[in-house]
Amino acid sequence: MKEAQRTLKINTDLAILPADKGNATVILITVDYKQKIIALLEDPSYKRLARDPTESKERKTTLLLKKSTHRRYLQTTASGLLQIPETIWTSQDT
Repeated sequence: MKEAQRTLKINTDLAILPADKGNATVILITVDYKQKIIALLEDPSYKRLARDPTESKERKTTLLLKKSTHRRYLQTTASGLLQIPETIWTSQDT
């Protein structure tokens, strides 16, 4: 069994991925998989971004959280991101 897994892992002709739904694994031919990705990305629904918007979105989200009515419950993580403890949502809050 382990030999079969090792053989599949080193075979670059195959792409082994988790399925979109369910707890399953999908094995695809790598060339077909890459062609499908390219075809999806060439669709006009998608466009290349000039820069990564993640930092801007995180900053805006953090500002909104700071302004929220539950700001007294917010905690800052070591990385500077805000998190909301799960314990704030009690029956007294509703």
